Amino acid sequence: MMRESHGDPASPPLDAACADASSASAHSPAVSAPPRRFVRHLAARIVYWTPVFAALALFAQVAFLGLRPAISEARRLADASDVLAARWQKDQQHYDAYELQLQAREDPIFRERQRRLRLATGSAGG
Repeated sequence: MMRESHGDPASPPLDAACADASSASAHSPAVSAPPRRFVRHLAARIVYWTPVFAALALFAQVAFLGLRPAISEARRLADASDVLAARWQKDQQHYDAYELQLQAREDPIFRERQRRLRLATGSAGG
């Protein structure tokens, strides 16, 4: 059952045009899809170059996202280390002074001198 197109007797019937289009696509696979050899070759090339691109991606990440922040962090930590060393030195001096006072207060001779000094200043002031 063939239908003809409306109005133009020179145009081929619709069913014939559809049949020609389907037969043309069946006979020429290069038009609709790439050949399997090309796909295999492309896949082989992609697999071959994957380590190179992975290394480049890793290098780019380290260079742009990892190296600059690491260098700036190292500088910041070096500056903070200097400040911390100065504070530690000051605290160590305070600790040594307090430790010396504690050792002196445990000495019985020092305590006796302090007691006599308090007695002498208490009786002179009253």
